[in-house]
Amino acid sequence: ITGGEPTLQIDIIPLCKILKEIKKLVSVDTNGSHPEIIKLLLPYVNRIALDLKAPLELNGNRLKQIIITNLDPQKIKDTIKIVQSSKNIQFEIRTTYIKKLHTPDDLKSIMNYLKKINFTGDYVIQQYQYSDGVGENYRELFEEPSFEEIKDILNNYENLPYKIYVRAREIGYKQII
Repeated sequence: ITGGEPTLQIDIIPLCKILKEIKKLVSVDTNGSHPEIIKLLLPYVNRIALDLKAPLELNGNRLKQIIITNLDPQKIKDTIKIVQSSKNIQFEIRTTYIKKLHTPDDLKSIMNYLKKINFTGDYVIQQYQYSDGVGENYRELFEEPSFEEIKDILNNYENLPYKIYVRAREIGYKQII
């Protein structure tokens, strides 16, 4: 279940409950802004994918710069903690890396934070790819990084409590670390 922020929809909990009752696998994509809803969803979902757009450290200043809205980083941290402590939930945290918007230090900060909290799910770095849905205004502001650029950022990261995957045009979906 995705599209916009599904935890804003009033019917998400009963919908997931019905899907679980009829033995469907249920996955919810979220930005993590509503930990109280995620907590209520956990009995009915198999997978949570959290779209982490920027580092959460430094009082969320970098997050505010990137998403240009007032999303509370503590709520995202709470969501991560709630899902991380759940049993039998596949947990993916992902960041779409956009050259000119993100810096290598942004990804490093996220990876260090995930290590610090002993995250044990999958961290996925997605290569930004322009599409018409992004809007012409952003064409010059955003740039697609190469797989090699992403791979270079990941150098020196090993012995992590989580796996790192990359989704990129050149390689598809592949575990890197």
